[in-house]
Amino acid sequence: IYVEFVFFRYGVALYYPPGNFPNQYAYNVLPRSDLEDFRLA
Repeated sequence: IYVEFVFFRYGVALYYPPGNFPNQYAYNVLPRSDLEDFRLA
């Protein structure tokens, strides 16, 4: 589940440039630390 969230987060950040709503939603709701995402995975 955590791996899917990580891929979803990177997908949103990749397809949407900074400042758009989906990217802001991903960075505000999902964990901010990338290292912690991989540590929890």
